[in-house]
Amino acid sequence: MGPSNLLCSGEACMPSSRRSRAIEVLLISFLFVCAAVCPAFGQKKRVPPGGNLSVVADERLAALRVAPGLSARLIQRLSRGRLVSVRSSGRSREGVSFTYVAVTRRTLGWIQSEALFSAARRGDDQRLAHLLSANDEFDRVARARIFLDTFPRSPLRPKVLLLLGDAAEEAAQVAHLDHRIARAALRREAI
Repeated sequence: MGPSNLLCSGEACMPSSRRSRAIEVLLISFLFVCAAVCPAFGQKKRVPPGGNLSVVADERLAALRVAPGLSARLIQRLSRGRLVSVRSSGRSREGVSFTYVAVTRRTLGWIQSEALFSAARRGDDQRLAHLLSANDEFDRVARARIFLDTFPRSPLRPKVLLLLGDAAEEAAQVAHLDHRIARAALRREAI
C-alpha cells in the first residue's frame, strides 16, 4: 500500500478506503435513525374522535372485528402506528381480551387488547419495550419510533434509544454489505 492511499491525522494513519467505508456506515446509520425518529414532513396522524387514544404497535393482532371474538367477521386490518380511540373493553368466549375502538367517525370495531399501547395505561411502556427486543431490525426501528412518540416520559427511553441505534447500525452494515456484493457482481459481469 503506497503512501497516497493513507490518510493521516496526527500520529495515526488509516487507509483511505477503510476510512471512507467507516464514514459511509456512520452516515447511513445517522440517516436511518433520523428517518425513523423524525416524523415525515407534511404528514399528520389522524386522531379519531372521542375516548382515550391508543396506538397499534403489534400489527399481527390488529384485526378490527364486528364483535369481540377471534372468529368474528373482519372489518379491516390496522397498520402499525395507527391511532385509535378506546371506547370500552370486553372478553370473548375464548377468554381473549378485546377493546372496542373508533378508527374514524364511521369505523368502529373490536380489536385484541394486546395490539394496543397507551401512555394512559400503566405498564404499557414495559410491554412495548419487551416487544422491541424480540424483533428484527426493521420491526425494532418502527416500534421504537412508536415507543418514543407514545411514551415521552418513560424511564425506559434510554434503553429504547440504544436499541434503535443498534438496529440502525446493523441495518447500515447490511446495506454496506449488499452494496459491496452488488459491486463485486458488476465487476464479475464486466469480465
